[in-house]
Amino acid sequence: MRLLSGSFPVLPLVLLAAPLTVTAQHLPWRCADLSFLDELEAAGARYTHGGIPGDAIRILKDNGLSGVRLRLFHTPAILRDGLQDVRQLAQRLDTLGLPWMLDIHYSDTWADPGHQSKPAAWRQLSFEVLEDSVALYTERVLEAFDADGIRPAIVQIGNEITSGFLWNDGRVGGAYDTSDQWARFAALLRHAAQGVRAAVGTSSQIMVHLDRGGDEAGARWFFDNLSQHQVDYDIIGLSYYPWWHGSLEDLVVTLDTVTALYAKPVMLAEIAYPWTLQWFDDTNNIVGLPEHLLPGYPATPEGQRNYIRDVLQIIADTPGGLGACYWEAAYVSTSGMGSPWENVALFDSTGEALPAASALGGTHNTGTAGKRAQMYPLQVYPNPVQGVMRVAYDQPAGSCSHVALYDALGRVAGSSRMSCAAGRVDVSVHVDGLAAGLYLVRVHGLEQVPAVPVAVIGQ
Repeated sequence: MRLLSGSFPVLPLVLLAAPLTVTAQHLPWRCADLSFLDELEAAGARYTHGGIPGDAIRILKDNGLSGVRLRLFHTPAILRDGLQDVRQLAQRLDTLGLPWMLDIHYSDTWADPGHQSKPAAWRQLSFEVLEDSVALYTERVLEAFDADGIRPAIVQIGNEITSGFLWNDGRVGGAYDTSDQWARFAALLRHAAQGVRAAVGTSSQIMVHLDRGGDEAGARWFFDNLSQHQVDYDIIGLSYYPWWHGSLEDLVVTLDTVTALYAKPVMLAEIAYPWTLQWFDDTNNIVGLPEHLLPGYPATPEGQRNYIRDVLQIIADTPGGLGACYWEAAYVSTSGMGSPWENVALFDSTGEALPAASALGGTHNTGTAGKRAQMYPLQVYPNPVQGVMRVAYDQPAGSCSHVALYDALGRVAGSSRMSCAAGRVDVSVHVDGLAAGLYLVRVHGLEQVPAVPVAVIGQ
């Protein structure tokens, strides 16, 4: 490997005797959203592992699952996911010893960047009363779980709130991208956080969740605005679906940016990938076209497994990366309930656990997951570096990698986009005002490099 700095000053490079090892198996959250499970079971869903019938939660736990996510609607008119339903599912998780996170939608139905309707009970409230209602509702929800002797490890105050929530009072973006709207949105978020703290203090962490896993500019726009309003939260949550949110390279750039700029741990609160493009019922599938796929990840059980494996490795390579949660892992089609997610679940059309279940749990990771993260100390002295540092190295066919530069505290000082090219790879690491000091150059995902890399900095 060689480092090229263009017109930059010569920077001595010392190689470590041995590279560090970073694996996805040690992530604290290898999680699945299972909010539909009780409805699916009532509709006739059956699950197996190795042909042996079992509880879907236990099957996933036996494959290494370390946590579960449950959504909560305020007063659902048709769907379940009301408070009593979630309490029952949470009690099942507690019996199995699984930690869980609570995803509060602050709506009677689905909340996402295109839909953030207030609960019917709150539609006529003044803004001041709405603030109090958000805080009191959040507090009472968590007190209800406490009464059952269970408590979520993480509480999401809103679901994919890129455009705000509780529209239109808390709406931001587009015509609502104004300082007044951001102030109102932040005030509602602060009251949601106050409700969490009033009920459970700091024993549950608070997550703010966007849908912008592959949109660095969108994530920066949101969190730059949010940072001005002193909202209390602990974790950045991002959804990443490649058919909506871009490439793995886009994901890497976004993760490196948000962890560097906002000094918060990060979780991929929603991920998924298809194991087939076939249909098994008459319900229209959300994912079903070849263009929905990432290059190198076919819609096969192995492609789904490899996608999960590699996404987990990416989040493991991210400073402060907590893990990932697979959305609706058990959402199979049944005789009583069609599924638009049947080809994206972690169980096949017969209910048998797919290889991706063990990849999510980290029990059978192979390939790029667990590859060595090559790290080399880089001493910058005496002048600061600005602009772009070029990193060149040889990459075997079938490998993908990206390069990041870290300071002595583990913060990202610069990063490149992921490259899957075979042969000589020459990537640009963007740096801005790199002060004198010790830095670590890390090549993420590369399985093999020359035993004695050639390292040259300078022209």
